[in-house]
Amino acid sequence: MVVTLKAIYQDGVFKPLDTPDLPNNQEVELAIIWPPPSSASEDSTPLTALRGIWSHVSDEDLDRLEAALQQMRQQTAAKLERLIDELDETYHE
Repeated sequence: MVVTLKAIYQDGVFKPLDTPDLPNNQEVELAIIWPPPSSASEDSTPLTALRGIWSHVSDEDLDRLEAALQQMRQQTAAKLERLIDELDETYHE
C-alpha cells in the first residue's frame, strides 16, 4: 500500500503532519521528496513529485512494465500512421 503524508524532520525524527492509519510500531519505508513540490523551484516540473514512486517495485516488474509500455508505444505509432494515411487519401482524392 502507498500512502503520501507530509512530515517535518525535527531532532532526527520524521513527525507526520497528518495521522496515518497504521498500528503502533508498524515499520514503513519512506521515500523523501525534498523540497516538497509546493515549494520546489520554478524550473522543476510536476513530475518532480513522482520521484521515488517506483522504488518499491522489483526489477522484474519494472522490466515487464517497460515492455508493456514499449508495446503500447508501437501500437499507438501504428494507429497514428494508419490515420495519417487515411487522412492523406481523403484529402488527395
